[in-house]
Amino acid sequence: MEGTNLDTGSATRAGEYSFADRTYARLLDKLADQHFAGVSADLKANILDFYQDPNADVATKKNPKEWQKVESEIQSLRATTEAGAAGSK
Repeated sequence: MEGTNLDTGSATRAGEYSFADRTYARLLDKLADQHFAGVSADLKANILDFYQDPNADVATKKNPKEWQKVESEIQSLRATTEAGAAGSK
């Protein structure tokens, strides 16, 4: 059931379900607060995959300040190395 929206039964994609959009943004923010320490390669890939479509109508885009923060955190996540992300706990 990996990547399945349990509320709708469909694959989780940015912009298709506002609750998922907000949840991913909160998760990203919490991980960024910890400098992505302990983030597994699978979780990193899942988050980056969720945000892969730059044209998706993501709910957090409705608040420009919030979306700017999400974009910045995505860039920071991309810049983390697997050793750096999973290493410090």
